[in-house]
Amino acid sequence: MDSYNKQNIIVEEKSFFDGGYFAYIGYSILVAFVSIITLGIAFPWMLCLMQKWKAKHTVICGKRMYFDGTGLQLIGRYILWSFLSIITFGIYGLWMIIAFKKWIAKHTHFEGEEDNNSYFDGGVGGLIGYTILSALVSFVPFVGLAWGSIITLQWELKHTVVDSRRLVFKGTIGSLFVKYLLWGFLTAITFGIFGWFVPVKYMRWETENTIDNEHTTEALIEKSEYRTNIHTDSATFKTFSVENEMECVKSAINDNISQDDLFTLANAGNRAAQYEYVVRYSEKNYGEEPFASLLKASAESGYSPAMSLYGTTANLDEAVKDAMLRKAAEKGQVAAIKYCMAKDAQLGISMPEDKSALPVLKSAVRYADLLLESDYILERFEADFIKSCTLKIRKIISAQKVKSKVGLIIAVAIIASVIFTSILLAILAIFKTVPAIRVPSGMDTYGNNYATEEFAHQDATMAAF
Repeated sequence: MDSYNKQNIIVEEKSFFDGGYFAYIGYSILVAFVSIITLGIAFPWMLCLMQKWKAKHTVICGKRMYFDGTGLQLIGRYILWSFLSIITFGIYGLWMIIAFKKWIAKHTHFEGEEDNNSYFDGGVGGLIGYTILSALVSFVPFVGLAWGSIITLQWELKHTVVDSRRLVFKGTIGSLFVKYLLWGFLTAITFGIFGWFVPVKYMRWETENTIDNEHTTEALIEKSEYRTNIHTDSATFKTFSVENEMECVKSAINDNISQDDLFTLANAGNRAAQYEYVVRYSEKNYGEEPFASLLKASAESGYSPAMSLYGTTANLDEAVKDAMLRKAAEKGQVAAIKYCMAKDAQLGISMPEDKSALPVLKSAVRYADLLLESDYILERFEADFIKSCTLKIRKIISAQKVKSKVGLIIAVAIIASVIFTSILLAILAIFKTVPAIRVPSGMDTYGNNYATEEFAHQDATMAAF
């Protein structure tokens, strides 16, 4: 969420892929043809060409992507990775797959973003484990192929971060299974022609079911609650403002009151009068008497305008100053809110990128949103501060990897495979009939067994059958 922009309604933007069928077919043929005739030398350029086309037509949660990698940037790495794969007899190929994913993710971004913090943090171990798991569940009857595809997509996307937004896949096995059935049927009745269009349909389905971690149901609910709280706080601040004005009115403080009468009210302990006298007649020399004493008395009585002014001008202990200004900020005093926002922003930005910095950074953003709700326009340096806080929050949250459930999935896959195998063996046992042949036994007159070589041969034949 770009918290430095005023946003009253949170909408779940759509994800979609708008690339065309014939464009994909054309690009695929071109990439394959050029890569083959150049013996793979032009592959980096062809890969970038295809990735640029895919990114250009991919929109995630309302943000269109773009790819800025070039073949010249990739060619050196491609040669090195290929060489290492050859000398390791293909073993390095696993690391080569991860390297490609990391490089592609690094150069994939959202349009209009200034962050450009994109990366892929999956490892070879995860690639091997999930590939094996995907292969295992593929043997599960009916839904195996769809299940395997879902597992692969979930692993790849949860390790992909685009501009500090970790991607999340929300597709289901059932929806993909139905599409596989439909696509398979259409491909069969069109003698394979429809198969040319399946890759684009698959990309459309995949993109439609891809969101970033800021648009999950939990995140959207949290944002809605956050906006509700901001509105509530803003309404509370307006109430405080009216109360402060009413206190002045009740004290008969207006533009027509004389300086002597106002000073009399202030000396009598009227906190509103004390503050008004300082503001009107001190000419910002708040440290001089009697202004210093009057302002201090008004602030210590809890009058929020005086607390804000006294806290930002008096030479106070840092802890006392911070406590006073935070109380004033919670009562809607703009100067106090600006102080708290700036202090939290500076502290949060200076802290390491870990969870300990989140409360401070979020506090700075909250104060900024409270200012915006009060129709205050942030200055350029303030907006830059809050933008840095927002980006750092996004980075910290995206860096928290989703917990892997591979163990549970493997267990389910094994159980499903065992059940499937047991059912299959039971069916085979029912339909398979084996004639029972009794082998003569006993002793002949010479004391030998009846089981001659002929019977032994029959036993072996039947066992093989």
